[in-house]
Amino acid sequence: MEIKKMLVLTRREREIITIGDDLKVTIISVRRKEAEIGFFSKNNVRYVVRKKGDEILLGEDIKIVIFSIEVGKVKIGVSAPKEIPVHRKEVYDRINKKLNLEEN
Repeated sequence: MEIKKMLVLTRREREIITIGDDLKVTIISVRRKEAEIGFFSKNNVRYVVRKKGDEILLGEDIKIVIFSIEVGKVKIGVSAPKEIPVHRKEVYDRINKKLNLEEN
């Protein structure tokens, strides 16, 4: 597994990270030293609770690292091959809106 990039984001409760076109990672809740994270794809939903320093592997080529947990927010790193786009949901939505406008 060769990781090409790591995007580090700070996300608050209910904020989303998109990985590729099918996977959404949502910060469900943030407690003092733990974050509950939801993973949503077309065919699967999973919830996990993780602490600072924990890593989550998604398949063979995507890794999520919890860098820090503060009141109401989580600093999370996503490593993925270069060809798999990783975005904050608001950026992903803007990109899709622009692409849809260009198609019409």
